[in-house]
Amino acid sequence: MRQPDSQARAFRGRGTMRRVRVRPLLALAAAAVIAGSAAPASASITFTSASFYIPLNISALGTFDSGSYHTISGPGVGPAFYMQQVGELRRVSEQLDVSLNTDLKPEMDNEIFCTDQDGHEVGRASAGTNYVVTPGGHEIWQLSMLIRADEPGNYTCGIQVQTDTGHGDHYQMTVWPVEDGDTSSGTWLQVSSADQVDAAEWRVYPLDSCPTADPALKCSYIGGPGSGAPATADLFGTPPDGRWTADNDATTIDATGTIQLTSCPPGTGSCPPNRQGNAAYAVVDSYLDVDQLNPDGSVCKVNRDYGWALGQSASEFVITTDVHHQPLSYHVSAPVSQNCGGSRVFQADLHYQWVAGDPVKIENGNVNVINSVRATTTTVPPVLGGTEAQADAAIQAAQLTVAPTYVMSPAAPGSVLSENSPDGTVEPTGSSVQITVSLGQASVPNVLSFDQQSAEQAITNAGLSVGTVSYNSNCTDPGDVLTQNPSAGVQVPAGTSVNIQVSTCPSGGGGSGGTGGGGNGSGNPHHQP
Repeated sequence: MRQPDSQARAFRGRGTMRRVRVRPLLALAAAAVIAGSAAPASASITFTSASFYIPLNISALGTFDSGSYHTISGPGVGPAFYMQQVGELRRVSEQLDVSLNTDLKPEMDNEIFCTDQDGHEVGRASAGTNYVVTPGGHEIWQLSMLIRADEPGNYTCGIQVQTDTGHGDHYQMTVWPVEDGDTSSGTWLQVSSADQVDAAEWRVYPLDSCPTADPALKCSYIGGPGSGAPATADLFGTPPDGRWTADNDATTIDATGTIQLTSCPPGTGSCPPNRQGNAAYAVVDSYLDVDQLNPDGSVCKVNRDYGWALGQSASEFVITTDVHHQPLSYHVSAPVSQNCGGSRVFQADLHYQWVAGDPVKIENGNVNVINSVRATTTTVPPVLGGTEAQADAAIQAAQLTVAPTYVMSPAAPGSVLSENSPDGTVEPTGSSVQITVSLGQASVPNVLSFDQQSAEQAITNAGLSVGTVSYNSNCTDPGDVLTQNPSAGVQVPAGTSVNIQVSTCPSGGGGSGGTGGGGNGSGNPHHQP
């Protein structure tokens, strides 16, 4: 078992006795939970990252000393799951839903942990401490982490919970179950049912490296007048930190995490004096980005979640002095775009912006990401230089879909100029391949003062089409072109329509080839009076 972090050690060191009443949890039957969205219809095999709920047994709780942790499920209490090989990864997630019948604003702590069959701990995560503000109100925290098998065998996971006020008063804590299958509330523990191949996790700090009092300023701080701390912080946002590549067969990725923030009001023992403010609150703006990148490292597709905290679900979070500690949770589920130049690289960035009030300390926490929806793969065929029809046939034969766009180009009309993803890229079947098709390019000829027949011939010879022909009965050079649209010299796609207006006389009507004393039918715009 790991040693508790410094904040948890101080928390556990208070020896006041507390009486706790725990309401029985409704056991959650093991059930598959499907993440992500449906795969394209053309995929022959598609599967998702599934998970199961561990039936919770909290009979081991009851009355306990406030200075120690108590386990909901876990070794010797909850059921085991089998991991087949060394290095196998599982995602473990939980939600803790509690209430207390006191207005003393007691601290709550919530952790998940897992052990192997020999009792060795293989993973632990904490939401940190939080102050319960409303007597009887539900306090909900969520956590998620990756665990790695150190040997084949059975593994067990559990939730640990503690409450303490630092006072001598007795009070009761209730752990709430899931009701009617609605997991938005209630307490649950969930484990992925298969190896999360190539999943990744980033931690804010190694365990114990951000101490409670932090006299050496090892922790990160943002904002606060006169504190000397920067206004913003970006965790994992500097490559190679936060870089991760989705597998070739992934159609959807799923990222989740929880980070503990602590405000620094005057006199707090959680922050050093030179990082303390003089307000009774702090305001922080926050979001988690897990953005897909182009091959050159620029952002191709932004995937963002602004996070949530108890009673708050906007990008701007208020941390009161009563609460003081505030876990923020994030969840980003996003499709893997096939149209980022063949790149499947993602960049995580957990952004914090101090807005007002006291300085804020960024404490422990983590973000993890998995390939959540997968499909069988195929290879993008080479289609550059061929015709659109040839490209359509080759892409569809590879069990991919075609998404054409059309651009003006000197290349022959209908020829394929580019494809995204590039040929040779391995993609899930059913993925979209964007092709860029040439519309050709032509220069609009000058047909002003041409007779109608000559003007139309010149337009056709330039690879364009004759559009609307209108007539103006002004009797100026009858039969000749007065205006054209587009104008002469403009570069347009091949086949573009050119509209012309022809002069007529009321008595003679419209004409061409010299009608009404107009042109001579040779295409010469010059006319004798």
